[in-house]
Amino acid sequence: MGNVVLRLPAESGGRPVKVIAHVGIGQIRVDGTDVRDGLGLDWSSASAVVVDVRLGTRNLEVDHG
Repeated sequence: MGNVVLRLPAESGGRPVKVIAHVGIGQIRVDGTDVRDGLGLDWSSASAVVVDVRLGTRNLEVDHG
């Protein structure tokens, strides 16, 4: 339970990063914009290196530097 902020560098060594997010109850925000809010949230970006974030309750924020 709690808030997670995932900060990704603008340049990830030339390798794109794919984020897979699961939040039970809360909100997902990407680069300052709300993309999901409520219960049983799933969201993923399109890219290569995978970061899988699972959060039971609260908020996930993704910031691409």
